Amino acid sequence: MQHGDILENKTTDHIVTLIKSFAGIIPSAGTFIGELVTNRIPNQRIDRIAKFATELDKRLDSKLNHLNHTPEMIDFSEEILIAGSKAKDNERQKHILNLFEHTIKADKIEFIESTYLLNLLSEINDIEVIILIDKYNSVYRLNTRNHFRQKHEKIFEPILTSKDSNGTEKRRISFQNNYKVHLENLGLLESKKKIDHRTNEPKINKKTGNPQISNYEITSMGKILVETIIDQ
Repeated sequence: MQHGDILENKTTDHIVTLIKSFAGIIPSAGTFIGELVTNRIPNQRIDRIAKFATELDKRLDSKLNHLNHTPEMIDFSEEILIAGSKAKDNERQKHILNLFEHTIKADKIEFIESTYLLNLLSEINDIEVIILIDKYNSVYRLNTRNHFRQKHEKIFEPILTSKDSNGTEKRRISFQNNYKVHLENLGLLESKKKIDHRTNEPKINKKTGNPQISNYEITSMGKILVETIIDQ
């Protein structure tokens, strides 16, 4: 058997896995999956999405049989599949799976809200997800925070700054700051300004002219997103 035939057979096997996993969610799953894989998911992502679908199949129970197969459900399932095909590691796939499972098991399925959360998740990178979860833990799961930070110690390792800081340290600081600014721009974190107690006004960074930041706190939307993607 030639290499091309092996790849074709492997792709066919993965498509069959997808169809089996989504048969309880989407009527005519074969047609739906076939069109999706052909038109929207590149071949190099088929391995990822097959693994994603297999994991999804393990998680979901008989409640799937009672779902209303609405156009909204089908559209949302398509977006979940595409997001799963883009996820490069198990942790990101797990977050997407949790979001999907949370959505279809809710008493009242709100696809607009779930799609919004999925889009937010796609807007942030893996480090930003970790920063957001850490901010959540600092308020709502304090007993898990130390373990979580130890697990991701490279991200939370203190960066000592001084006039003699090298380029690598300055680069890390720039990225860390911008990750948090990005999360704030998305409405997931809120910055707390340093206050000059003499004037009761925010302290200003002389170099940038912007208020100095003392800390970032998770917002209500950040809390909703984290609680949708983490293991409960």
